[in-house]
Amino acid sequence: MVRENRATPSRASLLRRAAAALARDARQRVLVARYGRSGLTLDGTILLHGMPTIELVAGGTIRIAEGATLNSDPANYHASMHSPVRLIVSRSGARIEIGRESRVHGSCVHARSGVYIGARCLIAANCQILDSSGHDASFPDVTQRICTTDEPRAIHIEDDVWLGLNVIVLPGVRIGRGCIVAAGSVVAHSLPPMTLCSGVPAVPVRDYRPPVHP
Repeated sequence: MVRENRATPSRASLLRRAAAALARDARQRVLVARYGRSGLTLDGTILLHGMPTIELVAGGTIRIAEGATLNSDPANYHASMHSPVRLIVSRSGARIEIGRESRVHGSCVHARSGVYIGARCLIAANCQILDSSGHDASFPDVTQRICTTDEPRAIHIEDDVWLGLNVIVLPGVRIGRGCIVAAGSVVAHSLPPMTLCSGVPAVPVRDYRPPVHP
């Protein structure tokens, strides 16, 4: 008779896990207490490693779905993370949505119109997802550029997208379902689903969509 050798967690290990779970629950309660009346909605339990930075104007909305992760703890990540998760909604009527089981690690999401992140997305550390450039280009009268504010354009990141480290997503783009964007890329134009994309600007370098037969 063969007996399975299953390691039993030590009492200290179980206590550490319990303490970590309590800390995560406490952080979620703090988040709701601070921002729940200001437009933040959590659709169930989310996982918080460290505390995100949230800037939410009156009339703005942040909605985070069940099972999502916001990781602001550099010790809980495999690469250098330069800052906590930062969620900014800076205009009334604007919104950020983060779908079920998506993971956002130490990245900035800024909405003046809308940023919509689907389910099961992976957002690696140090990404910048911005639906506004800040200023108009103002050509040819560039002397007035400093006084301008551009019109934002919503960003849509569909289900199962993976953004690598240090990706920048610019206003008005749609990233198709299942797309992978390689580390350091700049998404200036919409990308098709089920593709591997890379570069500045990012373009498809490999296509995983099934062939279409006539």
